[in-house]
Amino acid sequence: MKVDLPSVIISFFALATFFVPITWYHISEKAKVKKLTEILNQFANEKNISLTNHEIWGDFYAFGIDEKSKKLLYVKANKDNEEKIFVDLSEIDNCKVVNGSKNIRGAKGNVSFTNNIRLQLHYKTSGKASEFLEIYDGENGKSLTSEISIANKWSRKISSLLHKRSESRYKLPLI
Repeated sequence: MKVDLPSVIISFFALATFFVPITWYHISEKAKVKKLTEILNQFANEKNISLTNHEIWGDFYAFGIDEKSKKLLYVKANKDNEEKIFVDLSEIDNCKVVNGSKNIRGAKGNVSFTNNIRLQLHYKTSGKASEFLEIYDGENGKSLTSEISIANKWSRKISSLLHKRSESRYKLPLI
C-alpha cells in the first residue's frame, strides 16, 4: 500500500487548524483561573483568613469565604485593574441578588434583557452604604451563562451564615 504524502500533509494541517485554537483557548482559560486563584489566596493571606470555599467564574471574577470567621473576599481582576473587597459578615444585615435590566424597543415591541447582576450587602449600621459585588456586567461583551445561579448560590450561602449568627445569638440555654 502506497501512502499519498501530500494528502497526509494536508490532513495534518487541516486537523492542526482545528485543534490548535481549541488547545490555545483551554490553556489561556487555565492561566486565567490560576492567576485569579493566586490573587484570591494572596488576598486571604493579607487578611489572615483561611478560605473554606471559593468560586471563580467568567474571565475575572472570584469569591472566597471563611465560614468559620464569617469573612468574605471578592476579586475582580481584568487587564486594566484589580478590585479587591473584604467584607466582615458580622457587620452585614442581609444579602440579596440585584438584577439590572435594559429595555430595547424593537419591531415586535419592547425587549428586556439582563444588563448586570450584583450581590447587594446591607450593613447593620444605617449610615453605611450598601456594598455591591458585581457578578455579571453585560457591557464587557460577555454573554450571560451561569452567573444567575452563581449569584443565587452565594446569596443563599451568605444569608445562611447570617441566619446562623442570629440563631446562635437568640438561642436559650437548655435547662
